[in-house]
Amino acid sequence: MKNSILRALAFSAAVCVSMTSCAEKKKTSSDNSTSIASAISDIPAMASELLEGSYKLVNYKTIDEFDYIDRIFPLNEGGYIVSNFNGSSETDFMFKINSDFSEINEFKLSAPDEVEAADEFYSDLSVTPGGEISVLYTLFDHHGIELPEEYDENFDYDNFYANTTESKLLCFFNSDGTLISSHEFDDSEFSSNDDMIYMTGYINIGGGRIMAAYYDGTVILTDGSTTEKFPVIEEDAEKDYINLVYTGDGSVAVSYSYYYNGDYSSRKQTIKYIDIENKTYGDTIYSSDSSEINDIDMVIPGYDDYVLIGSNYTDLIGIKADGTTETILNWSDADTQPLSVLYAGNDEFYCWDYMSNDSLQIMKLVPRDPAEAANTQVITLGTMYDSHSLDVNRFNRSQDKYRIKVVNYSERYAAEHGELDPEADKDDWENRDAEMLKYMQMDIISGNAPDMIISYDINSVRLLGEKGVLTDLYTFMENDPDINRDTVLPNLLSALESSDGKLYCLSPNFELRTLAVKRKFFDRENWTVDDMIEVYDHSNAEHLYDGDTKAEMLRTFIEGQSELIDVEKGTCNFDTPDFINILKFCDRFVLEEEMPDKSTETKDFMEYYTDKANWIADEKALLTPVYPYGDSGLCYIKSDTFGGDDYTMVGYPSSNGKGGKLSVLTQFSICEKSKVKEGAWEFIKSLMDPEDNYSFSALKKNLPDTIDASSKVYSYKENGEKVELPSSGSKVGRTIYPVSKAERDDFERYLLSCDTLSGEMDYEVRSIVMEEADAFFHGEKSAEDAAKMIQNRASILVSERS
Repeated sequence: MKNSILRALAFSAAVCVSMTSCAEKKKTSSDNSTSIASAISDIPAMASELLEGSYKLVNYKTIDEFDYIDRIFPLNEGGYIVSNFNGSSETDFMFKINSDFSEINEFKLSAPDEVEAADEFYSDLSVTPGGEISVLYTLFDHHGIELPEEYDENFDYDNFYANTTESKLLCFFNSDGTLISSHEFDDSEFSSNDDMIYMTGYINIGGGRIMAAYYDGTVILTDGSTTEKFPVIEEDAEKDYINLVYTGDGSVAVSYSYYYNGDYSSRKQTIKYIDIENKTYGDTIYSSDSSEINDIDMVIPGYDDYVLIGSNYTDLIGIKADGTTETILNWSDADTQPLSVLYAGNDEFYCWDYMSNDSLQIMKLVPRDPAEAANTQVITLGTMYDSHSLDVNRFNRSQDKYRIKVVNYSERYAAEHGELDPEADKDDWENRDAEMLKYMQMDIISGNAPDMIISYDINSVRLLGEKGVLTDLYTFMENDPDINRDTVLPNLLSALESSDGKLYCLSPNFELRTLAVKRKFFDRENWTVDDMIEVYDHSNAEHLYDGDTKAEMLRTFIEGQSELIDVEKGTCNFDTPDFINILKFCDRFVLEEEMPDKSTETKDFMEYYTDKANWIADEKALLTPVYPYGDSGLCYIKSDTFGGDDYTMVGYPSSNGKGGKLSVLTQFSICEKSKVKEGAWEFIKSLMDPEDNYSFSALKKNLPDTIDASSKVYSYKENGEKVELPSSGSKVGRTIYPVSKAERDDFERYLLSCDTLSGEMDYEVRSIVMEEADAFFHGEKSAEDAAKMIQNRASILVSERS
């Protein structure tokens, strides 16, 4: 409690009073507390200095012969062998390409008859620098039973897969594709489905031999007939991955990562030479201890002084023989995500992008001349994640007037607290988000603000806007022909607006958050708390209260309760009869949901969730969240979730008739002190009309097509093309039908009527609610007392921020 109040006081005082108190707070922080602020102040105003020593992407050549590279192998003689393996039981396309991609010759492998005779097969290819090709085929025999093309509820899928048998075939080919030898390959001694020990990769070392690595650290050498085993790598440690690679001098190395001391935050990556003849491991090429999941990946043979080169999520890295590393290029400065690369000579690299369905764009990474950016202004973008790096790279490549430089606050969090375990619970992640938000707020109010911020907390945006820290985006929209009040959905603008009528953030897309019941149980939108309780009181559903826990239901309800807090006025409304009744209603549910254990009772666990997926349709449960977006989304809600019956989007229970909520994924704001506001607005504009939108677009023009797609049933061809169908099967055995035009239009009306946001309660207030409610759920206090404590504690926090 004390820490929460201090954080609130620091934020409030700094915004409302003076910069002196803010400076005093900064002095009491950790040694890393000013790292982001310093980073922002050190960023130059012009991009030429920023891009010194960087690379850029340039288009090199369009390949029409194929549109996908599965694997590419450099050859000693120059050039490459490329495989385009596109799935099971399909032709394996192979290409021999010269070193500058100007000559491309297709050839095919002369696979043995067993491959052609298999019902299904998968291929794994490896090529030596000398051009010897090996393929490890996994062959499947369905014993005359054919899998239906569409889902068939009468087909016994369990029996089909239980009776499918598989075998492996190891084949060696010359560089022209002619078969050298074929061997049955049985590695059951080293792999185990039950223990989840699989082959993680293999490498062709020439002379009709391969080496294979397995998840538990086992490495073997085999010619298909005779197999020799190496010592197990880090036998007592849990491995994350193991891979086998060639080095620049043609030696073979093993690259692996593992957790040590039983601690998932203690992770180590090692790359060692393999002594093939003595069946052991040689010198260590590279070793790194790190709590961050930032291994050197995509490791390939090196060049010049580099034994190997590889990539992490920030840089392309060269590894030298003495184990030291050098950054060759920074991916962000090159305006791209990490890419697979091939050294092209002259400090240049080939890379590729899948630009269309029928061609492949070969590009080059080449050293950039900083003078090109002499007149390019830098825009700093503060974010808590790296989720918009693709958008930043696309914007930076699209023009040369501005350049976005990302300032990532998650890096500071990791420096102070370490990386959060991916298996951490939701509360830990929310606490992490709250801490990163605090870092960003303190930089903003201390005068070290980025030019733009990406926020995930609308309340902070509104408070900063009212204090004059953020720019009213309506001032840009007034004169913009593309993004303005007439082109953006009015309900989204209404939801994002502050009480002063200004718009301090904009989101390119949003989702709908609402609750639904079968219409026969309730036929009006936007029910109240009393309405909901009455419906439940009259229901005889078998799983009315045991499918969700008390805490889960409370989290669901507060997600949609925008009237509980008014951050701008600094008031709370937790001691109302409605909220007390919500607490009492949630107390009807179970403390813990009884279900089979996922790890020890896998089959029972899957059967439980398959059955649970039918509870609403079978009227064994009453209320469910619905997510009406994406292709066929509305179709699945009606046909699958509700079993074809009509339903009502009742929304979250409310007293103001606003039960349907909009959820904005990210909010983009421009800081008032920025000297490059116009450039920042251009970046926001570049985000507003994405090609691929898996939620609802902010733009009016896109809404009809999005809802149409959600109202129809589709299947998808292998090339991704959508095909409209009259019906389709679902995973739980129901038939999915398109919704009617009337149903489609009624949903559009409902969506446009929703003009408030979900999730307006921040982490610290929500934590107070859940803590006090938990005491009530365990019988330690009454609902009234819990509500009173929530009101008192939350009021202090909220009032100090307003």
